[in-house]
Amino acid sequence: MMMMKAFIWNIRSVRTQQAFHMLQMLHRHHQFTFVALMEPFQQARNVEVYKRKLGMNIAGANSTGKIWYFIEVNVDVQVLLDTTQQISFKLVLLDQNKSLVITLVYAKCNESERLHLWDDIYQVADSINLPRLVGGDFNVVLHEDEKIGGIPIQPQDYEDFAFCVNSSKLMDTSFRDSHFTWWNGRGGADCIFKRLDRVFITQQFQQWFAQVEVEHLTRTGSDHAHLFITLGEQSQASIRPFKFLKFLTEHQGFLSIVRDNWSSNLDGNPFMLFKQKLKHIKKILSAWSKEVYGDIFKQLIIREEIVRIKEELFEGDPSPLNRMEFWRQWRQKANVTWCAEGDRNTISEEDNELLVVVPTADEVKQAVFALNGDSACGRGGLTTTFFRLVGILLAQMCLMWLKPFMMVTIFLNPSFIQIWFFYQKKVLTRALNNLFDDPMYRGFGMPKWSAYLNHMAYADDTIIFTSAGRYSLKLVMEVLLNYETISGQRMNRDKSCFYMYKTCAMSLVQDVTQTTGFTKVPTRYTIQELHRVFTRFYWSNKEDKRNRHWASWLNMCYPRQEGGMGFRYLFDVSKALFAKLWWRFRTSCTLWSTFIWNKYCKRQIPTLVGWKGGSQLWKKMLEARDDIEHAIWWEPRNGSSSFWFDNWTRIGPLVKLIPASFQLNEDIELNILKM
Repeated sequence: MMMMKAFIWNIRSVRTQQAFHMLQMLHRHHQFTFVALMEPFQQARNVEVYKRKLGMNIAGANSTGKIWYFIEVNVDVQVLLDTTQQISFKLVLLDQNKSLVITLVYAKCNESERLHLWDDIYQVADSINLPRLVGGDFNVVLHEDEKIGGIPIQPQDYEDFAFCVNSSKLMDTSFRDSHFTWWNGRGGADCIFKRLDRVFITQQFQQWFAQVEVEHLTRTGSDHAHLFITLGEQSQASIRPFKFLKFLTEHQGFLSIVRDNWSSNLDGNPFMLFKQKLKHIKKILSAWSKEVYGDIFKQLIIREEIVRIKEELFEGDPSPLNRMEFWRQWRQKANVTWCAEGDRNTISEEDNELLVVVPTADEVKQAVFALNGDSACGRGGLTTTFFRLVGILLAQMCLMWLKPFMMVTIFLNPSFIQIWFFYQKKVLTRALNNLFDDPMYRGFGMPKWSAYLNHMAYADDTIIFTSAGRYSLKLVMEVLLNYETISGQRMNRDKSCFYMYKTCAMSLVQDVTQTTGFTKVPTRYTIQELHRVFTRFYWSNKEDKRNRHWASWLNMCYPRQEGGMGFRYLFDVSKALFAKLWWRFRTSCTLWSTFIWNKYCKRQIPTLVGWKGGSQLWKKMLEARDDIEHAIWWEPRNGSSSFWFDNWTRIGPLVKLIPASFQLNEDIELNILKM
């Protein structure tokens, strides 16, 4: 069976430009096979006009003109039953010689009048033995949880509807996105949500179309949501990964469930046993949470819909009350803890020595309790909160398992592991340095007085400097591939990339990409793009929807005391980092500082060097120079610095304190030691 796409919508007037424009846009994108519209608020004779606008082959309407349908495929349409609240017709697919029945519904608001509709649906079901689809606006819910707000729903309010569905052998289809399809457009206590629009199918229809998916699209141009239906082959069902939710721990039976199932007897390797126990616990917790709390993710979708409606209310009426409610909902998406505390990961020598010491149970407990309770280590889905609560069950057992392995690590750490890692790095360094022995190899352009340099290594990361010549790149890649073979290590090509100047020819960039297999690092507007990503994440509740931004990212980066959210402004972070680079350039003697000095300063004084071209790094460092140079103070000791141009008096360089007519004696120098 071929793939088919259908669209059902209570459009509330096709004459509304916003509504019909949305329909045309969706049709151009999805190429619907079948479209049904309720309440077009137009004469039935105008259906032919809109058929041409949509580019459909067949169009029709029911007796009252409240239901329109459009069909694109080559079919034969036979109307079976046409009444005021529904129209049922048989579609004969001429190219496949198969038939199916479609019933389109626009129900009355009055309960007694809907009884005629239920009789019509049952009549079609009793007289036709073909695959059937029934869809539209039924104007009544099928369960209590399909309405929020207003007068509570009672079983007698929908029992006639439920009896019709059961007696007609109809099955309610699953759906995606919003739980509700109708909203009364009001806020506060008058706000009401209902699921009035839906699609039913029969067992025959399910067997014919292995895949039946219904998606509730965003309400646009009408108070009803669009029903986007996909019919076709069975797609591979995605498995939702397990996610531990903190509120589960508040249930009084949580610890007993974990304790009883953790104590189950399992045999095997200690690490595999630990993994099996966690896997077993996740299955038990998943089933237990559904039994106790029901479908949590369905409830979450409902709450997200309410949040989205609050945003729409604020857009329509930005009153102080709506603003307060809107910001209260969205502030929860901000990770203020990280913004306030930063992300330190500096390790001292003492800390490094303690890493090889076997921890005690109390130390394990302190380490776990120091972690963020909402974070999960890896893809297991179990957060730190889980391990905190069940730590008593785990600590002694984990220490018993891990102690032999940690003792082996302690024995190997000072001897074999460090020597082996050092040896591997030496091999790679020597192989890259040997490239200079090839006369045809062209390395990275180095300034005069600088040593040959083609790579820098830190831990397991390596930066290679070379020309973009094809021969030189092939030599570098041969060294890396040989190193992979000898050491057993592998390059992570997904995280490997190359950097080239922004004005390089595209053909040269493509040549480097083809030779190395790496991707090029973006060279422009990186910070702006990151700010756009941050902004879209903060203001949007869906990836495919654009929401209004009620404050610029700059204003949101102000401290909370000044009305902002306390986020980091990356331009300020970048400026601080370049100032730090200037400090290191001026106060340290390293391979990098020597390179920068020889390339841009040579024999000139750094505080007087102007911008004469070069890398963006040097340009940004010069911009930061004016902000930091006056804060660098040089103490007279055993070093060398400029007597006239460096700040050793704490009141600024002497050259800025003397009159302009004063003749400088540049031979005068003062030996001092840099601080």
